[in-house]
Amino acid sequence: MQNKTKIGSLNAIEAPGADGGGAIVCFHGFGANAEDLYPLHAHIKAPAGTHWFFPDAILELAPNMAPPAPRAWWPIDEAALQYALERGTYRDLSGFAPPGMAAARDAAAGMIRALIDERGFTLDRITLAGFSQGAMLATELTLRSHELFGADARPAGLAILSGTLLDEANWKTLAADARFQSFQFFQSHGTRDPILGFEAARRLESILREANWTGEFVEFPGGHEIPGQVAARLGQYLTRF
Repeated sequence: MQNKTKIGSLNAIEAPGADGGGAIVCFHGFGANAEDLYPLHAHIKAPAGTHWFFPDAILELAPNMAPPAPRAWWPIDEAALQYALERGTYRDLSGFAPPGMAAARDAAAGMIRALIDERGFTLDRITLAGFSQGAMLATELTLRSHELFGADARPAGLAILSGTLLDEANWKTLAADARFQSFQFFQSHGTRDPILGFEAARRLESILREANWTGEFVEFPGGHEIPGQVAARLGQYLTRF
C-alpha cells in the first residue's frame, strides 16, 4: 500500500517529479481508491519532471474494510445500474448534476488550491484527469475553473477516460465560455463499455467541439477500462504542455 499525504482535505498518493515540472491530478472511479490509478504514472510517458497526484474520494463505501477500501466521489443509484446492465441498456445521466457532486467538487478544488498555494504550482501547469466517475469530476472542475480558481483560470488540460455527460444544460453553457476557446482536451471510451454508454461519451465530445474546444477522442473496441493504446495516446497528449 502506497503512502499518502494530506493535501487540502484529501489524502493522496504522490509520485514526485522535479522542480519546475507540471502536475497531473488523477481522480479514480466509483468503487476504487487512490491506488487504483497510481500505476498509470509508470506507464504513461508524461513530460520529464511531471508530478502525479492520486487523491482518495471523499466517501467510504465499506467503512469497516481494511485499507485500501472502496471509495466514491458521490453516491450512485446502484439498483438503476444493475437494472440497466441486466437489460443491456445504459443510464442517461445527462439531465442532472448528481447529488453529492458539489461536495466532491469543493473537496477536489480545495486540494488543487493547496497545490497552488502550498506547493507553488500554477493552474495552467496542472492537468486534470480521471477515470469513469473521476472523469466526470475532472470535467466539472475544468468547466467551473473560472469560478473555483479565478476569473482567467483554466487548467493545462483535461483527460476524460471513460467518462460521460452530466448536467448537460449547465455543462454546455460553461463549455461555450470564450475563455475556453481552443482548449485542448483528451477523451477515450470503449465502444462496448457496459457501464457508461459510448454514445453519451460522443455527445459530450460534440458539446465540447461545438464550443470550439480542440481535442482528441480515442475510441477502442473494449469495455470500461484504460487499454494500452489509450495510455500511449494520453502520453502524446500530455507532451503538448
